[in-house]
Amino acid sequence: MNNVTVTLDDELYRRTRIFAAEADTTVTAVVRDFLVTLQGESAKQQQSPDELIEAALKKVRQNHPRFGNDPPHSREAVYESA
Repeated sequence: MNNVTVTLDDELYRRTRIFAAEADTTVTAVVRDFLVTLQGESAKQQQSPDELIEAALKKVRQNHPRFGNDPPHSREAVYESA
């Protein structure tokens, strides 16, 4: 098994930890499930990266309705709040 380091802003990490706790799982499992779903979508058909991410997020939201209900933040907004 390999390890991957991902940098997240504090609020995204906090919400993901809460989501994982409510789902009785770990942040690692949430990220792993997202990546597995993303890879599965890619294998099914050729899609743009944006389409792949949206399809994976849709599946995550179906399985965990509370995840990702906040509007997405722009890169600029994330850096401005830091």
